[in-house]
Amino acid sequence: MTRFWTDPQDADWVVLAQVFLMMSLGCHATSQEELKAFGIDADATAKAYFDVAAIAFSISQQTAQYNHAGLRTLCMSILARMMDLTSPNDEEDCSINVGLAVRIAQTLKLHRHPSIFVGMPEAEMITRIKIWTTLVLLDVLSSIRSSLPPVIHSGDYDACVNLGRDIEAGTPAVVGNSDESAFEHILAEFLPIASHVIRMANSVDQELDSSNAEKLDRELRGILSKATDLRGSSQANSNTERQRRLQSETLQIIIRRIMLTLHEPFGRSLNAAVNFKSSYIGLLECSLALAVSQGTLYDEQHSMRWALSLFKEDFKIALVYIALGIRGKCFDDSASEAFGSSPRSIAWTTLRRAVEITEEQAGDSLKHFFIYLGVCYLVAVTECLESEVSMRDRMVETGESVIVSMERIKGRRLKDISDASDLPETLCGDKPGGMLEWNQLYTGTDQMDVMEFCYSIFS
Repeated sequence: MTRFWTDPQDADWVVLAQVFLMMSLGCHATSQEELKAFGIDADATAKAYFDVAAIAFSISQQTAQYNHAGLRTLCMSILARMMDLTSPNDEEDCSINVGLAVRIAQTLKLHRHPSIFVGMPEAEMITRIKIWTTLVLLDVLSSIRSSLPPVIHSGDYDACVNLGRDIEAGTPAVVGNSDESAFEHILAEFLPIASHVIRMANSVDQELDSSNAEKLDRELRGILSKATDLRGSSQANSNTERQRRLQSETLQIIIRRIMLTLHEPFGRSLNAAVNFKSSYIGLLECSLALAVSQGTLYDEQHSMRWALSLFKEDFKIALVYIALGIRGKCFDDSASEAFGSSPRSIAWTTLRRAVEITEEQAGDSLKHFFIYLGVCYLVAVTECLESEVSMRDRMVETGESVIVSMERIKGRRLKDISDASDLPETLCGDKPGGMLEWNQLYTGTDQMDVMEFCYSIFS
């Protein structure tokens, strides 16, 4: 930064890109009420900082030469894309950016343990392990979203915290303090398992069987227990407590999402409650736990509300399985063994509250809007199927409610929609098979009108 103020033409643009990306993510993580007190629009400022960071990064000519600063910038850029701080089309290239960052890191030998580099300063050893660990985690998260196998295989690297090896090699075994060391060791234990599960789930020739799934489930539950205990290991210091809370709750969400992926093939199969009871219960349990986490993060006093954007797709999948569980009466019988009394009531509460949670962020990006729209219709359809309410009338009512909400969020009137009398009976009629004709009707001009309406929200 000193170089920038002294001679802007000779500034280190990579450092500037890092600074603006950190400020962008910081705006998104900070309470909007706190920023409004200073007259700052959090979302607009976050996006503006991201654009400036992108310009600074391109000026740095990092396409020709990369270093640790460049990799850190790429990692933060990937996080920003996962949180939809960029335009709608940019999020899709997240997995491409992960692949690029991984290859750059491997070129810099970050995948190798620092102990093989004689004379390397301790600070650089710590930096290398942290950057590589971050990349492995981003690779796992990106693979979940893209349904592609991870770029990094667990056998492709040895750059991770390993207490025994670190002591033997004389490299730093404790990163920062004992609490941070515990977090690093949990990650070192978890990431290879997570990568293995996602690789099998997204592979062309799936190799996972039920017995192997049960074994992996036990390992993941052991790690989940450690992640839960991590929060209680912090010292009586406010900053330390916040850091432990961040690490613990983030890990719990990611571990639950991996467990959901692990049990998904078996928990959804025919007669799963009998043939694959552990996966059947595991799928319901993880879905409900993720939805409860979403509600916890939504708490106004929670310092991690930014995670609602980072894990929005994970919460969405969990809500779908909860709705399927309610419809299949999965929360009425054996589920009570895992959740205690009234699991069905808990499921309905979390599902309905998700409408309120997703509505608040519906104006942040097109993806946020589609998730909100999907949750609204998911709840409406599930309620209709559980009662004798007219499906057609409820769909129209839900659509009108979404329009009103988006007009309030955006502060302007959106494109008019047809009222109930203009809709064809077969679109969402009450007669059997009415919904099956949706694909035949939702084509051509109708589809273009719907897409124009959606994009008009963010124009």
